[in-house]
Amino acid sequence: MITIEMVDKLMERTNCSYEEAKALLEQADGSLEKAILLFNLKDDSRLNDMNSVDSVVSFLKNLIQKGMINRITVEKNGEVILNIPLNVGLVAAIFASVPSLVAVATAFLTGCKVTIEKKDGSSVDLKSLALETGKGISDTVMNKVNDYRNVEEEEIDDVKEEN
Repeated sequence: MITIEMVDKLMERTNCSYEEAKALLEQADGSLEKAILLFNLKDDSRLNDMNSVDSVVSFLKNLIQKGMINRITVEKNGEVILNIPLNVGLVAAIFASVPSLVAVATAFLTGCKVTIEKKDGSSVDLKSLALETGKGISDTVMNKVNDYRNVEEEEIDDVKEEN
């Protein structure tokens, strides 16, 4: 089933019309990833335009500009301590990964709120996201440990019954 949200996501990611997005999703049996792939394969003119240096530079500028709209913000007690473009944060994380991890951990431990603000005005709280992800991983590990213990107890019971 194709929803309006799916069409909106495809339109946002490919910059195509509503009708084209809906048709692509129908062709891809509702798979957003397949629809994006179909869009990219269908739009040969974009790929052919990448042959000139000017078009490549224009494409990269557009990509960088999109990254500059989204921002990483660090706040403490309602006061903004750091507000940088997402691209700058990603570059720092890539080239200085250990200091970046230390900085983020320090921000979390000192009670700072670290968010990624999107161009549509919404934001993602990284601490909440990290806690949810950590809890999911922790629950998975605990389930595996409990499964192992149950299997081990059953095997012990089987051995006791044989003797």
